[in-house]
Amino acid sequence: MRVKTEETYYELLQALGAGGIQHYGRTLLEHLEGTYKLLRQWRNPEEICVAGLFHSVYGTERLDSSKLESIDRSELEEMIGHNSERLVFLFSMANRTSLLTQNILPPFQIVRRDTSEAITVAPETLSALLEIGAANLVEQMPYFPTGAFVTVREEVGLFQGMQEYLSADAGRALFISLKEFKER
Repeated sequence: MRVKTEETYYELLQALGAGGIQHYGRTLLEHLEGTYKLLRQWRNPEEICVAGLFHSVYGTERLDSSKLESIDRSELEEMIGHNSERLVFLFSMANRTSLLTQNILPPFQIVRRDTSEAITVAPETLSALLEIGAANLVEQMPYFPTGAFVTVREEVGLFQGMQEYLSADAGRALFISLKEFKER
């Protein structure tokens, strides 16, 4: 097993092709790195930060996984650890709406975007996924076209509905980023 460092993480992302994929006017690698840095800035545990760095390597609703070299789950797990890989998998596979429209009380279920299967997750897992989602959105907002404001405002509103499962830093960042986006 290789020693886990930021450098080895970036090398893996480069090998997967993230440095060559355009993502809102820059590379996917730059976006992933920005997401990671926000999660660190918000003082999340390292496993959540690392999951944020890899959050779209399996694809998402908005990123076609065929643009990246494929990686086996067990291979990624060996590189980043079991808990981080599981968060990456759940974030990648989640129907975004199901993630953001939970009941306030458990049980929490996310719906897989590929099979429509419901997956029950613990409150701390939901919180980690929401934190990654908030960092993902905040990191991208400065690069979105101004015409996307209504859509972004709606998504931030859904995050606010799940506020008790977000860190105070993530909640503030969403609010400030939306305000800055509106003022552009």
